Amino acid sequence: MDPYQLYQAHSCEFSDDLNYYLDFCRGHATLELFAGFGRVSNFLVKQGVSLETVEILPCYSDQISLPDASKHVGDVLTFSSDKRFGRIFAAYNSFCLLTSDVDLRNFFTMIDRQLQPGGKASLSYFHPDYWDQAIDYEFTLNGKSVRATPAFDLSRREQKQGVWTDLYYLNDTGDKPALEKNVVECSYPVRIVEDATDLLPFLHGLELEFVETVESFGRERVVEPGWVDFVFVKG
Repeated sequence: MDPYQLYQAHSCEFSDDLNYYLDFCRGHATLELFAGFGRVSNFLVKQGVSLETVEILPCYSDQISLPDASKHVGDVLTFSSDKRFGRIFAAYNSFCLLTSDVDLRNFFTMIDRQLQPGGKASLSYFHPDYWDQAIDYEFTLNGKSVRATPAFDLSRREQKQGVWTDLYYLNDTGDKPALEKNVVECSYPVRIVEDATDLLPFLHGLELEFVETVESFGRERVVEPGWVDFVFVKG
């Protein structure tokens, strides 16, 4: 089964962050990085937010409800536009995929370049202190029952490196031997960020300043604890 379809079906119902990004972006020209299949961007467009997106997968970008000129297919690290934005955000723990110091420096340099003076950026992160509290998700895809179960490796946490794994059990009937024969494993390396101080070295020489950490999207209750957004402003 296609891993990209599994990921979309797994994450499409997540909604704890939608109102946070709506409040963050409303009234500002906005750029979403790692936009995926449009879970957040399509919601914002329906609410009237002026939005452009960057997503590397054409099959995902095609699902975003924006004109082609506003949907940029490519790598966020090489994105460049003459337009300057009042808000930039990366939702759903996406910037953790940038695992090297070089990539993080290039990432913040791009944000600094694309933000207008006084503009803000919000970067979502799922803190590793809470990885063991991540929940299973159950859904149906192409007529098959699927259970998504998280797993992880933090043995290199001190080196700022981790591995996140989504295990997708197909035709989940509760029969363990059957499950073991029908599992799709999707693993990827992630950057470990303990707090905002880990990101400050990448701001050196830029006009970006860290301003706050928003926990749990500003909500009292969330499906999973451990979500934070690091917020930056361009001076």
